[in-house]
Amino acid sequence: MQRHLALFLRFCMVGATGFVLDAGIVYALHTRLGDVPAQAVAFALATTWTWWWHRHYTFLATHQRKRGQWMRYVVSNVAGWICVNALYAWLVLRFAALHRQPVLALAMAAPMGIALNFAASHFFVFSRRVDLRHAFDPDYPEGARGVVEAP
Repeated sequence: MQRHLALFLRFCMVGATGFVLDAGIVYALHTRLGDVPAQAVAFALATTWTWWWHRHYTFLATHQRKRGQWMRYVVSNVAGWICVNALYAWLVLRFAALHRQPVLALAMAAPMGIALNFAASHFFVFSRRVDLRHAFDPDYPEGARGVVEAP
């Protein structure tokens, strides 16, 4: 249990740095590019930033191929973003008090996003389970060939 808590705390620390990077990029670019394009650039950079840190620090999952792992990470983060924003939209459209204070709706939806992204990262993106189809692949990292570990 303590191992999972430490993993979750590292996940949150990396996510916080990603948020700061995302916000800083949006702030720096929104007047030149516009709000939506600035957020698109910021999301791409912050997602890549957090993927790299989760790969090397949070989950120590350098045994997997980068491109596939990065793609799984982006897909899982987009899915989490969709879920959080769907809940946010439902809250602000359903409850007048949250419509007047949308930051509260965001604060209520954000923990779901953190939980979904952590679960997806832990069990899907950075899982220590190795696909045995690569057991004899000479390009696959030596230390991971044929090894299947529980997450």
